Amino acid sequence: MDRLCFGTFARTLQSAMQIPNSNQAVVELLLDLVAEEASDGELSASFSIRAKTVSGLMNFTDNVHEDIVALSSTSKVIDKMPLKFTSKIMLVPMLVDDLIENLKLIINADKSISPVTRDEMVTFADKEHLSDFLSTAYLYALNKSNKIVIGKGDMEIAAELAPDDMVLLNKIYAKYPRPKYLPVPNEPMDEELAYIAQLLEAYAEAAGVPGLSRVALTGYPKYSNDLRQRRKEYYAAETIRRGTREVFKESDADQFELLKEETYDGIFDIHAQDYKSGYERLLKVMTQVSSIQINKCSLSKLPEWIGNKEKKGVCHILVNDGKISWVVRDE
Repeated sequence: MDRLCFGTFARTLQSAMQIPNSNQAVVELLLDLVAEEASDGELSASFSIRAKTVSGLMNFTDNVHEDIVALSSTSKVIDKMPLKFTSKIMLVPMLVDDLIENLKLIINADKSISPVTRDEMVTFADKEHLSDFLSTAYLYALNKSNKIVIGKGDMEIAAELAPDDMVLLNKIYAKYPRPKYLPVPNEPMDEELAYIAQLLEAYAEAAGVPGLSRVALTGYPKYSNDLRQRRKEYYAAETIRRGTREVFKESDADQFELLKEETYDGIFDIHAQDYKSGYERLLKVMTQVSSIQINKCSLSKLPEWIGNKEKKGVCHILVNDGKISWVVRDE
């Protein structure tokens, strides 16, 4: 995640700490570095380090307690912090370089940090000045908002979270339930004519007849049922295509285009093979597309958005686009 806050600092430090380095242990240790300097009345009764507090801080759903934030700016905390990082934070020696580099990446990527402050922090980013580097970054992180406001950039945030950040991931995903399926009209719309024409050609080739119309399919129940299913697949994919407009802002990459690109890449080899008929190619491609992993586009992260029906429907859209065809004739 490209911002320096308590959660990102704690997670980065945790990856290089010796055991015990559980979420609870790390949060307790870091907050105690500040809390132990509190005089009477400087920590209110509302401050605690319960499991709920730990979860909120590590999953970016809560901010650091205001009393800790206030204390972190006092000279008694600032002056002692480098020594505390030396004496109380036990690191795995082999992981120190990784810790420094990972923390530098976060600092350099955080556009909210002023150039002057960034340069001051990064100046200490080496083993010789490790305690100064960590203490400076930590005190800065304490004074930044830890809580993520779900909204703009949700999918970018979700993509950067670890799989076990389920609290925040579920909060993001819950905002985007799967769009309601578009109904399949009785008569094909104009935008369906291209892929349906290819299907009819594939059916005719398999049936050994010069051509087939939709009306003529009544005499071919197998292909009539197949067309009915293919239209459901097309509208499942079209539902997702339209749904992306409501989820992703215009400045984002076209997520549906990424889905089409990844689908095309996943079926290219199986589509290019030789088959007895276009219908056989259709079936082979549909089997293949059901098994491919869709990882590149953010749509794949939204639960229940992309299933087999949607992936098959994307193939029909690729036919519409002229990217693939079921009946392939030698030029």
